Amino acid sequence: MELIHRNKRYLCSTIPTGSSYVKIGSWYKALYFLQVISHFVGGTYTITSHDSLILKINPRLFPGLLLCYQCSDKMQNDIANQEENWSSQSTYPSQMSSVKEFVDLSSVLDSTLTRVQNVCFFLEVSPVKATTFNKLNSLHRIEVVKRKADSIAAAVVDDLSTAIQVPYVPVNHSLVDLTSQAADLSTLMDALKEKVNASSKFSERIQLLTLTPDSWSRERVATEFEVSEHVVRAARKLKEEKGILPAVTSKPAGNRLLQTTIDVVTQFYLDEEISRYCPGMKDYMMVNLEGKKVPVSKRLILLNLKEAHYLFQQDNPNVKIGLSKFCFLRPKWCVTADSSGSHNVCVCIKHQNPKLMLAGADIGVDYKSLLELLICSLDNESCMFGECSRCPSSDVLKEFLFEKLDDYESVTYSEWTTVDRTTLIKVQQSVEDFVLKLVSLLLKLRTHHFLSKVQAAHYKSLKEQLGNSDCLVTLDFAENYTFESQDEVQGAHWTNNQATVHPIVIYYKENEELISKNYCIISDSLKHDAVAVHSFIRGILPKIKL
Repeated sequence: MELIHRNKRYLCSTIPTGSSYVKIGSWYKALYFLQVISHFVGGTYTITSHDSLILKINPRLFPGLLLCYQCSDKMQNDIANQEENWSSQSTYPSQMSSVKEFVDLSSVLDSTLTRVQNVCFFLEVSPVKATTFNKLNSLHRIEVVKRKADSIAAAVVDDLSTAIQVPYVPVNHSLVDLTSQAADLSTLMDALKEKVNASSKFSERIQLLTLTPDSWSRERVATEFEVSEHVVRAARKLKEEKGILPAVTSKPAGNRLLQTTIDVVTQFYLDEEISRYCPGMKDYMMVNLEGKKVPVSKRLILLNLKEAHYLFQQDNPNVKIGLSKFCFLRPKWCVTADSSGSHNVCVCIKHQNPKLMLAGADIGVDYKSLLELLICSLDNESCMFGECSRCPSSDVLKEFLFEKLDDYESVTYSEWTTVDRTTLIKVQQSVEDFVLKLVSLLLKLRTHHFLSKVQAAHYKSLKEQLGNSDCLVTLDFAENYTFESQDEVQGAHWTNNQATVHPIVIYYKENEELISKNYCIISDSLKHDAVAVHSFIRGILPKIKL
């Protein structure tokens, strides 16, 4: 019997032949046939026709429903066949040989209706009229059942409140009201889902999710609202701490950089060793300084930002700043080499050729790292001039390069060469020749690198230590300017006149603030020699003297 209780679905189908059931009670047997013959019900209240619409909804037996002739005959045949199957199994009791005694539909339905009428009588509720049910379709019958159930429930609560002497307990809303409320709640839930999906802020999403029912699991909330369980967990925690729809405060910001740190980074970018002014008249941009837009000349950064960050850490070991923030603090007018309109010229050939060779070899090191393998210290004058006896031999650098280029047979790189003119050419060499040439260039570069660093540091020191009566003058030849005529003929292109352009920058201090003043001398003399420089200085001296 326990097996039948656990598998009641077998009662809605034919009992398998050869089953091991020892005894089947009369109630289960009657229930089985009620389920079987209910598939042959027409659902109309005529005896000879079926309603196709009711057949599509798989009708079942209920009180007062009649069978047509075809369904009745089919039912009797199925019952007879079932009797034969059961009679062939000797394990069933003999008192079950007849099946019809358990399939008296009218008696089963009448007894059920009688019990309902008795309940209505004792509760003083209007009885159920079978004749009224027979005239109604299935949808109207459902409404009648809902209203009658509400009346019976209200009467039961009223009598129970009187019996145990408690105040009247109002009955829950009727089934119709509950259905309406369910539809309204479903509409509210759909609107909440739409609002959550439209929100892009994490704080707003967890605030809205505090309205979800407590009976829902995290998995269900995540599925219904299409969010992660992490968001649901945060919303549940917020609801426990502050209730529904609380004001969500943002997390406090992390450690903010001090203004002094920002100023140090800005000054580092403006250092002459890191960036230099672009020479063109149009190389400027409008920058908002102290609420006013002013033109500021562009400065070209002489190395990439990662290298600049490394140098900043070396110069300022006590300042802790990451690469991303360092790049973010770069002044707008300090542009990188890949910026639009930037063109880096007058680059030192002694520095550039080793860089080009390392770029062609692609071994992941820069020339400064290789210089450190040749000397004790980059800041030691005797080491950089090759006068230190403790510096490593060049064989150490050669061995390092051979190890890096072990998988190469030859190396292709670019090189600036000067014969009648300076041009950039492609060079392909064997690994041995490449290593020997690179080591030779680095040995020459170490002295030049040290001198350029010392000169730049001295120039920077002079600018910072200028007195009120001192000035620092920087001058150099610029590119010659070529005169072109408007609407000139084709042959004039090869005979254009040129002029020497010689810019001069004067630095001085005024009220402890460093100020620069720019001059430019234009000459029809194309000679770039000491005589020309002396002439230009004589012309600028009267403007410098107080």
